[in-house]
Amino acid sequence: MDAETVKSNINQRFDGLFYKHENGKVKPFVCVICDEFLKPHEVEIVSVEKLKEAHSILTPSAWNSVSPEILDCYTFADEYVDGTSNPEWMNDMILSPRSSYLNFADGRKKNGFCACRKCKHSLNCHEMPRFAIANNYTFGTPPACLLCLTEVELALLTPVKTFGYCFSFSGGCHKQLKGSLTYYKVDVESIVRAVMHWMYLKCTIT
Repeated sequence: MDAETVKSNINQRFDGLFYKHENGKVKPFVCVICDEFLKPHEVEIVSVEKLKEAHSILTPSAWNSVSPEILDCYTFADEYVDGTSNPEWMNDMILSPRSSYLNFADGRKKNGFCACRKCKHSLNCHEMPRFAIANNYTFGTPPACLLCLTEVELALLTPVKTFGYCFSFSGGCHKQLKGSLTYYKVDVESIVRAVMHWMYLKCTIT
């Protein structure tokens, strides 16, 4: 196979990983709800009507309030909803700024917002998607007072942990070190209860 054929095949594969707007702008496939990068075969379409129905779910309220700084960072930035600018009802919704409105001119799929399967299923059930940005799954930088900490220390401080690890090892001076690693989902409420119990014991002992 000659070099030009190889180059052409590689370019075709890369073209399939991105969405090209009519104005020539190229963007990756990103879920508009949870901000996750998607492969082309993972892309689901959420219609304008369905997203409008979810306005109350994906808009900050008393139970999922976010700071104004975060809200400014997570607004839909694409301006190609049927060739017009974003409607006013989207301005206060917490959506991915990297996502796109997909407009398939060849009619292969219905036009709509790029989303993942899990988030679309939750919206169809009129539920808050578990990993939605609006469910306080946001990404950002720590405050200045914590910048001196390492990445491991920052990970221990994060209020949201979806997975945990359990290490168990045995061995001695003349034995091979053996052990196991358990990977499991974490119940955040149980972590909070355990920490509060540990702090209570520490205060009573001291």
